[in-house]
Amino acid sequence: MLEDHFVAGRPAFDNLGVQLVEDVEPYELMKLRLLNAGHQALAYFGYLAGYRYAHEASADPLIVEFLLGYMTHEAIPTLAALPGVDLDAYRRTLIESHEPAGTVPPSWSASWGWPRG
Repeated sequence: MLEDHFVAGRPAFDNLGVQLVEDVEPYELMKLRLLNAGHQALAYFGYLAGYRYAHEASADPLIVEFLLGYMTHEAIPTLAALPGVDLDAYRRTLIESHEPAGTVPPSWSASWGWPRG
């Protein structure tokens, strides 16, 4: 996602599948409020619940219910509608997107920046 404002002509980013938009801010806000905040909450609450991997925390129904509730009732109402973006589907994809067991760094390292392993 790039804002389509280039001072010396536009590189052929659109030929590479890059989406060019007039204003990137609504997409940045979507990422911050859904992806980043969701991952932080997953890590913090997952760690407090005894999980050490993101895929473990994202399999816990209570954590999933909390995350979906946060996204639905707190984050999504603050976002502008974006053409071609289904925010309801996107929030579910974020929760389902974790890799299989053993391949994900500990949930706390993703949010705290601590060494992985």
